[in-house]
Amino acid sequence: MDNDVTAILLCILCWAAIVAGPIVIAIILNGQQQKRAFHKAIEAVGGVVVAENQDKSIIVRIPFQEFSISGAYFPTSSHWFGKDVIELHIALPENESQLYYCCRCTAGSRTPPGWHNIPFGGRTQLLAAATDHPDSQTILQLGLESNFQELLRWKPNHYCRVAVDGSTLVILVTGFANTNMFATDLNRLSAIGAQMARQIWIVMDGSLQISDVTPTAEEEQICPVCSCPVENPVVCSRCSTPHCKDCWTFNHDTCGVFACGNQKRK
Repeated sequence: MDNDVTAILLCILCWAAIVAGPIVIAIILNGQQQKRAFHKAIEAVGGVVVAENQDKSIIVRIPFQEFSISGAYFPTSSHWFGKDVIELHIALPENESQLYYCCRCTAGSRTPPGWHNIPFGGRTQLLAAATDHPDSQTILQLGLESNFQELLRWKPNHYCRVAVDGSTLVILVTGFANTNMFATDLNRLSAIGAQMARQIWIVMDGSLQISDVTPTAEEEQICPVCSCPVENPVVCSRCSTPHCKDCWTFNHDTCGVFACGNQKRK
């Protein structure tokens, strides 16, 4: 009887090794591939890897236009918002605002105590909430919703969230796992974040944040109107943002950076 039990257990262990072994190996190799691809993407956009934590998250810093963006990538590791999350942080002027825009998902549907939901009519895919603090209300009036809608259109099959937590703009996107698109996606996500941060800086502080980073040629070529590489560039005389010449004309000879509204170019 004991021999029969032992034989059965050995069969089960062999079966588990044959079936589960390749799956475990594939998961490990996939994680390593994502990690290597992300490192290459950070290098491609001129950023640096600051640290790698025990939870497998990768801490980075990315220069983008006038901003120095800090962030983290969570490949195949847990994040409260979802799986394969990229999280970017952009510094804002000192303020006491608390608000967020989020796609309709379980992770983003919990409204903190003291916050109030913001109705958006029939746009059921969008969730938003904020405190009643005047800084929160000021930022809500900047039209950041349109930037968030752009993020949703760009990543329709991903969970997305944008939050302003005092002096930090936080952007979260799940499903960041297409290794061939890491560099392109980082540039696009940084461009959307920079656009939002720039609006807040101009209105809350009356100026733009100037960092000590030097933007790369590719980063300088992002047009705020079409969000594509700039062709025949013209530069706003106020905020120094490059535009496609045709986009500047299409936008009624006006800067495409919301809250700038300048009508003179360099």
